[in-house]
Amino acid sequence: MVSQHFGIMMVIEAPRTRLQNDQMEVTFRYSYLLHALKLIIQNNGQQVQKVNGFFIDTG
Repeated sequence: MVSQHFGIMMVIEAPRTRLQNDQMEVTFRYSYLLHALKLIIQNNGQQVQKVNGFFIDTG
């Protein structure tokens, strides 16, 4: 997944599963590259906040 507008690239690997007796372990791996300038100013002069966290919407 890539966003040229926001300068981010996220790589999501396929989930891996591992059976354990009567349970199943599922592992999700992802990595991202984020280009963030030291200070980003919008056209109206307001400073843009940097991304400090990512959240998953289970929607």
